[in-house]
Amino acid sequence: MFIFVLFRNADGPLYDSSAYTECKKDPESPLYKGGILENHIPPVNHSLDNAGTGVYSPAFVLSNLTQGTKYCFSSYVPVLTLFLFLAIIIYDFATWVQIKGAESAQIRASLSTEHKNSTYKCIGTVIARSGCWSFLKGGFVLNSSSNTSLLFFQNADEGLVDISIASSSLQPFTDEQWSKNQEYKINTERKRAVTLHVSDTQGNIVEGAQISVQQISKEFPFGSAIAKTIIGNLPYQDWFVKRFNAAVFENELKWYATEPEQGKINYTIADQMLKFIRANQIAVRGDELKTAVSLRIQSLMSKYKEEFIHWDVSNEMLHFDFYEQKLGPNATLDFFKTAHQSDPLATLFMNEFNVVETCTDVNSTVDSYILRVKELKRGGATMDGIGLEGHFAAIYLEQVLREGFSHPSVNGIMLWTALHPNGCYEMCLTDNEIHNLPAGDVVDKLLQEWQTGERKGKTDEHGSYSFFGFLGEYNVNVTYGSKSINSTFSLCKSDETRHFSIKL
Repeated sequence: MFIFVLFRNADGPLYDSSAYTECKKDPESPLYKGGILENHIPPVNHSLDNAGTGVYSPAFVLSNLTQGTKYCFSSYVPVLTLFLFLAIIIYDFATWVQIKGAESAQIRASLSTEHKNSTYKCIGTVIARSGCWSFLKGGFVLNSSSNTSLLFFQNADEGLVDISIASSSLQPFTDEQWSKNQEYKINTERKRAVTLHVSDTQGNIVEGAQISVQQISKEFPFGSAIAKTIIGNLPYQDWFVKRFNAAVFENELKWYATEPEQGKINYTIADQMLKFIRANQIAVRGDELKTAVSLRIQSLMSKYKEEFIHWDVSNEMLHFDFYEQKLGPNATLDFFKTAHQSDPLATLFMNEFNVVETCTDVNSTVDSYILRVKELKRGGATMDGIGLEGHFAAIYLEQVLREGFSHPSVNGIMLWTALHPNGCYEMCLTDNEIHNLPAGDVVDKLLQEWQTGERKGKTDEHGSYSFFGFLGEYNVNVTYGSKSINSTFSLCKSDETRHFSIKL
């Protein structure tokens, strides 16, 4: 698989989101032509221990790295010295890796500085193989400036392998440039140009007609977990409906909740929650089918067939293999097949944590996730979505949400922020009186930013009125003299301008 996207930024470099998942005979050319590594001499060999074992790694010696700089890296060569005097920079890093001495190994890129206890153990990782080249991509932002830093590579399980790197690149982005890239991606992926054409019943264009346009719903699913605390809680229901167009039940569909005693199934609470969802036309997804065997899956999905648009069939399976141990190596595959047979219209997901927020977890690297998805699909699993579960401190909420919304492959965001009297799992959006907390203010700010505000104007000499709007549903009112008409139209993803005609 190969993903290639370039994003335009008139004030700086284009962010290159290219990613390769196959092992290639030859490495591709370096991203950004190497970035600040272009035309530098090859890297040095760095000893990975002090015991004289002769274990070395290719490494880059970096000078004067700046605090707050975001570094993005890609690689073709192993040694060099860099002199960086950049403030508030993101460094984007990538490289091609090949090994000898083992059939495959998880190779980790790390960064150490001269400061005590200041080693970034993982800034990127890849499962590298012998005889072909694998693509490693990552990046870093320093907590403090460093006069001399060392970017090196090692086997994550500390086994002895010979590591070669090629087509390396290190590209800096200022915060402003990174934000401009996000803005460009949002404008191209989440918005579309619209032209409204107004004419009379004889087909004559109408110049000077008053136009009022308002977005009434959003195409991008942005939601939150809900718990039974939402039942009968009218202030919280009102707060939720004003913000979110998607929801997931926190625990109310899990086996222990709907069958507290063996053989005694009770969906009363789930039904009451679903009634609220239906009444407010909120898309809902089901969580935690991993805790079900065949009869349980059939019971749950048959009852709520075509009610839940998504189901997490496999949740956190890279970390936990209880059912594989008890039911055999194809347990998860069988779950997917049973789920698809029970509700063919539902989109089935595999979900996992520690894929995006860290690369130090050897169980859930990007490569491990991709390999498992491919295994299930080869076995016949119907899976049209993947979940990237992340656990971040509330202070990073805005950054994480902006990254997700601006990424073209992200098709929805779900917050695990169900309301509870004693607090939420990680961060609450409101207090128990339904007053916003700081995290709730962040969500409100972004929801307001990612919605088309009311547009007002007049048709031009061509009888047209144009604007740029977020994808979703719109109401439009056209008034000319004593005539007035209301209509609706939708904006779906397309590179072409949406043309909508209205007759007075």
